[in-house]
Amino acid sequence: MVSVAGDLATRTNATIVALLALVGITGLAGGFEAAEPEGFVTVSAPLGENPLEPPVELEVEPFEITIRRAYEKDGARVVEMQVTNTASRPLSPTDFMLGFALKNSGLPEDQQPDFDEAFHRLKEIGEVPEDMFGDQFSLNPAVPMDLAMIFSDPYDGTANGQALEADILYIRSREYRTSILDGTKRWLDGETTAEVKLK
Repeated sequence: MVSVAGDLATRTNATIVALLALVGITGLAGGFEAAEPEGFVTVSAPLGENPLEPPVELEVEPFEITIRRAYEKDGARVVEMQVTNTASRPLSPTDFMLGFALKNSGLPEDQQPDFDEAFHRLKEIGEVPEDMFGDQFSLNPAVPMDLAMIFSDPYDGTANGQALEADILYIRSREYRTSILDGTKRWLDGETTAEVKLK
């Protein structure tokens, strides 16, 4: 009489077990890669000149963000928000802007336009920027700032009209850490943790 242990140890059964293990590991790895980062948030900010009721509130390190409205002006996409830097260090305009990317959900990744980006400091809530040029200032710790982020068609004319077609704003965390390139400390990209649908 053949024992159960001996039967399990046969070459056929060992091959089946190995294949099942491989399939399981591959499936898990694929699932982890496809999953969004922990804490990923998807929200909607309908287009229109009227303020959103209620506004869209997000926390993406190191920012607390309140989106008040999103609208179109002179062929550009404008997103009005209040941003508070919760870190202990300021962020330059460039460090801040690198945390945001406007994309068109109808295009594959390799065809996404490279939009011109700027942000305008608002003197009062509800102000519409007179031009599409940005201001230069730092986001200091714990100081709320009212901003209009402006996304325009690429300056080189390669994608005219695409700013108005783009419909998703992705927000990536920014982390102050040591760069592996030169060993200096700087603001670097973290995870993309928020998706704002602009429709």
